[in-house]
Amino acid sequence: MDDVARAAGVSKQTVSAVINNKSGISEKTRARIRQIIARLDYHPNLLAGSLRGHHSFTVGVVIPGITNPFYPELVRGIEDEAQCHGYSLFLCNSDEDPQKEINYLHLLRRHRITGLIAANIPGRPAWTEALKNLATLGLRSS
Repeated sequence: MDDVARAAGVSKQTVSAVINNKSGISEKTRARIRQIIARLDYHPNLLAGSLRGHHSFTVGVVIPGITNPFYPELVRGIEDEAQCHGYSLFLCNSDEDPQKEINYLHLLRRHRITGLIAANIPGRPAWTEALKNLATLGLRSS
């Protein structure tokens, strides 16, 4: 972002405002910054953004078994839709092991996922407690 700002003769905040489609930037400046972004092949660092904004653009998907023919098709549909909206997936195959499910939930929490899709997870007290902990990241469970 420093290189883009330097090449455009603007601040990093202005570049950030253009990237995030914020108001207050003239169309002429926006166009110039976008051209420089394209020329320099600049891509925002999503990890850095997730640390600042607690938003990783990653959806956690927990499934009980990838060998079940239903789940690869389901995951493919989730991935296609997520990708349309600029999100990626963090796929977790639990093998229907309750401890693996809990471990994955803790891992997903550490990765600051934006959302969670859990397929065919029975209501276990430990799972419910782990979901409540994810809610502290702003995720809602339903």
